[in-house]
Amino acid sequence: MASSSEAGCCPPGSVGPKPSAGADEVQRVEVEGKEYFVVGSGERGVLLVPDVFGPHSGRTLRVAETLAKEGFNVLVPNLFTEWAPDPPTDGTSVMKWIPEHPYSLFESDLEGALTYLKEQRGAKVVGAMGFCWGVWAFFKLATSKDKVVCGVGCHPSLRIEHFFNGDNSADALAAATHCPMLLLPAGNDPEHVQPGGSVVKVLESLPHGGETKVVPFPDMAHGWVNRGDVKDEKISAEVERALHECAIPYLKKYVR
Repeated sequence: MASSSEAGCCPPGSVGPKPSAGADEVQRVEVEGKEYFVVGSGERGVLLVPDVFGPHSGRTLRVAETLAKEGFNVLVPNLFTEWAPDPPTDGTSVMKWIPEHPYSLFESDLEGALTYLKEQRGAKVVGAMGFCWGVWAFFKLATSKDKVVCGVGCHPSLRIEHFFNGDNSADALAAATHCPMLLLPAGNDPEHVQPGGSVVKVLESLPHGGETKVVPFPDMAHGWVNRGDVKDEKISAEVERALHECAIPYLKKYVR
């Protein structure tokens, strides 16, 4: 059971659910009843795992297009058919849904998406990137060897692990991962994913710990990368910095 301090995956003051910003180049494909959104091509793959509001959440698919323009072969899986085609406008139902849905319900879907990206889309090496809930999901995936070569976590919600394995279990999850990680926490994200936090210390203690990187965005709110209001110049600039100065260079370093 989660403690009272773990009332949901998003901390107070987070950016709420946003409708899809659309995408011009992303293609929808259906494979054995599973829905994927794909863009780009080539041997350098990125499995982009959406937040709990699904692939149509805010600018998620636009981020996929941005990655594709940088030479990546990107796949965004739809793990949330309950929310299709648009995410809910009220996060209450989502927060109730989270503790009722452990990773075991998504494991085969993520594995299937990874297999499709490699075997049908031609990716030879794959990194992961995610938002909020999606960071927790790809951390779980990364506990198996040779799945992804790195992970980029935007405003990570690793405390979701506490729902299923108790307080502080995010540290144990981090300890079980097998690849370098970049974390981009917002100012209101939990201390454990901030520089010097317990999750970060665990990641730094691993054999590949020297490749762990944390870049905090103290003036941003959880959710800003894919849901923040980019009409605000400051938010727009920080979205650009997160993607073009942090996430993309990190992916290019390992996904090659």
